Formats: sequence, structure tokens, C-alpha cells
Amino acid sequence: MSSLMSQQHLAVHAVVGDGVAGHRDGAAAQARFDGIRSLAVLPGGGVLVAEFGSNCIRRCDLLDGGIRVSTVAGTGELGGQDGAAAQAQFRGPEGLAVLPDGRVLVADSCNQCIRMLSALGTRVSTVAGSGRVGLQNGTALQAQFHRPQDLVVRTDGSVLVADWANDCIRMLSADLQHVSVVAGNGLYGQRNGVGAQARFRWPRSLVQLRDGRVLVADEENHCIRVLEQLESRSADMRVGTVAGDGRAGYRDGAAQRALFNYPTALALLPDDRVLVVDSLNRCIRIMSADLQEVRTLCTPCTLGITDAELCTAIAVLPNGNVLMASEHCIHVLAGFASAAWLRRRTLLLSLVAAQLALRCVHKRAAPAHPLPSCVLKRVAALPTELWPSLFQYI
Repeated sequence: MSSLMSQQHLAVHAVVGDGVAGHRDGAAAQARFDGIRSLAVLPGGGVLVAEFGSNCIRRCDLLDGGIRVSTVAGTGELGGQDGAAAQAQFRGPEGLAVLPDGRVLVADSCNQCIRMLSALGTRVSTVAGSGRVGLQNGTALQAQFHRPQDLVVRTDGSVLVADWANDCIRMLSADLQHVSVVAGNGLYGQRNGVGAQARFRWPRSLVQLRDGRVLVADEENHCIRVLEQLESRSADMRVGTVAGDGRAGYRDGAAQRALFNYPTALALLPDDRVLVVDSLNRCIRIMSADLQEVRTLCTPCTLGITDAELCTAIAVLPNGNVLMASEHCIHVLAGFASAAWLRRRTLLLSLVAAQLALRCVHKRAAPAHPLPSCVLKRVAALPTELWPSLFQYI
């Protein structure tokens, strides 16, 4: 049994979509999708779906005890028209990112630009990219991209873009007015370093860790890279490698020795572990919170999923359940702990450890029963914001 997660605790809780390629709204069992590429959980409830094959943005909501699917933007026809969401057009939408005010950014991959869906979901506009293939920085609407794949909103409001075919990471300023390159130089390769010194091979997916670092699924380098902001005022980011050695393969264990085969999507669990869609190995891998260990979490077969489609997108719901999408449907996986439950458990273990330690101080003696290592590890990892809660109970 893996120390990171046991497969036997996971189960398919629900399925959205009938597994047939198409475009049909309605109840979960009758809905149809075509080419799901990204999932975004909305803060007010609901999940957005970027649908590459149908060139539109769909939405899943829990209504009257059941999940219903609707189309919020896109006519389904190829194009780049802005305006009312129902009349807007996309060309291969890929990544999604929700801004703090509820607006949603869309990496409109084959239109070589970044689009925006209004907070109410009523209008679509272009915020970055001229529509031409290239690697040009500057004013957002004059900038050029080449198949942008994913986006992540940083704590300072800026947005990182995985510019897939340009082999670099771009940054869209917090006011959405300026585009720059923060890592990579447009040259294909695998190299760590700062800013333009670094090289990627098809950076595909991004996820931000709670400490502000950003992980990158570097697809054709078969590894997971990490971006870290420099302490200086420079926009350049430092690039490192946290898992995988650049060779395609399959191996669990220490992160630096682990092997992947085209990792394509990332998601952060409530306890800071990281899910990795290892596409050509047809499985979901999981990285420990300290990024030191990689294990295989599940495959479609272990979950009783009969279709053999590749997983194309993954996301985590507020209750800790995980959404795992294939081309034509979305599976809801239950069995993951919620963030609230994990916080309560961490606080409880820490309180127990602190009380035992306090007794030892008063008695000037070692505890009769040494603290379990799991408790000590939890205490060491206790977030600083929980310490006020801890002290009031001691």
C-alpha cells in the first residue's frame, strides 16, 4: 500500500456525459462532450469545461439533486468572434483560469490568444494576442503566442501562460495589459536556470502551490518543473526540475528518479499533494506534499472505468473530490479528504503533541510513551496561521 494514497479508498461517485462524442446539454447521463481539455472550479459553485472539439465553454451545475450541463459560451463553429457569449466563437479552447473577481480566462489555443468570459458568463472578449503565430511581447493585444495551453492566476494577480509551441512561460500582467516571457527563450530543450537560460519541451499544464511556486508539466521532457519568483524586482523566474529525469518511462519512488510518459495535467489536493495526469502511461500519479516522492494513484481499470480513453483534464472540488475527464465524459472520484477535515486533523494532532510536551516540561521527564512519528511530522508541518488556535488551548 502506498504511503501517499491507497487505491481502495477511491470510488467513482458520479459520471457526467454518456461517453459518446457530441454536443448535447441536459442531465448528466444524457449530456455529450467532444474533446474536454480543461476543468475550472468556480468559487460560487459549478465547474467550467473547455471543450476543444466543440469549440465552446460548457458548465456543470448541481441542480435539484442532479448534475446538469449547459453551454455558456461559443456557437460550436470555428472562429474568433467576440461579443455576447452565445454568439462568440472559439478555435480549440484549452486552459481555463478563474480571476478573483469571477471573470474567467480561456487559452484559445488555435486562435493564438487569451480570451475572457465575463463574471456573469454573458460576454466574451479578447484580452491578449493578435491572433498571429509568434513570440512577441509587449502590449497585450499586440503580443503573439503559439498554441497557449494553460493558465494560472498568481497571488499578485498576474497570470502565467504555458505557451506550449513556443516552449516558454509567458506572463500577463495583473491589469491584463502587458505580456512578457518569464521563463524559457523559445528554444526547444531541457535546461534549468533563470529566465531565458531555461528551456522547455512543450510546457503543457500549470498549478500554483500554496507557497507561491508554480509547477509545470513539461510534456515532452517527461518531467515536472518548478517556477520560483526571484527576490529581485526582475520578472524572470528561476526554473528547476522536481520530478522526472527527462526520459520517457514508468517508475515510482523518489521524485528525481521517477519516470513519466507525457505528463499533461496537474492539480493540487487540499493537503498539498499534487496529482499528475501521466497520459501515455494511462494513469494518475501523485506527488507528496514535499515533492520528494511519486506514486501511482490509480488507472481507469482500478476504478472500474470501462472506457480506455486517456485522461485529458483533472480538477479538485472544495469537498476534496476529484474530477477526472476524458475526451467525452467526466468522472467524479470520491475518497479524498477535504481541506477542512485535513486542517482539523492537523490542529488536533498538534494540540495532542503540544499538551504531551508541556506535561514533560512540568514533570522534567521524558514521556512514558514517545510521540508517534506521524504526530511529530504533523507538528513540524503545522502552518503558522494555526499557531494562535494552538496556543489558546495549551
